[in-house]
Amino acid sequence: MSSILSRIFSVPAPQRPAVPDGKIRICVSGYGMSHNTGRAQKLAATIARVYPEGYETWFYFSTFHFKDFLESILKQIPEDQLSKPSCLDSDRPISNHSSSPFVWLEHPGAKPMTAIGGRDSFCDWAAKTFPSDKSIQGLTSTREPPLSEMFFDNATPGGTWMKP
Repeated sequence: MSSILSRIFSVPAPQRPAVPDGKIRICVSGYGMSHNTGRAQKLAATIARVYPEGYETWFYFSTFHFKDFLESILKQIPEDQLSKPSCLDSDRPISNHSSSPFVWLEHPGAKPMTAIGGRDSFCDWAAKTFPSDKSIQGLTSTREPPLSEMFFDNATPGGTWMKP
């Protein structure tokens, strides 16, 4: 029920508590109905499932408020990352990212962030980071995912960060 409602109504962005020592948090935010966002959520969830000792996830999906949320997140990205490409098929920099989803990593400590960008950049990052894991590699194609992937676990708040 909550995933159906989050497709329609706004849900406030959940807090992002400190990242536990020894872990990297994969953050995915986007529209509640988007095949690109669906693929990014599925890939992030798979990474956290396969490598729970090293990765956790944090998700925020909102059809109506993603753009406002994205604007607030982009202000938190370190200056030296704002000029790197946001997506593989565009010269648009991270500072001007406007598509769904947006993916970034958070690390232990003072929450330093690493901007990844859009779904294709996230797939590229995962392909390079986990080259021998077949379950992850099966989700890393940078080609446009099928439209059927717009139906995904878009519960907000979501992610493994909430589980003890």
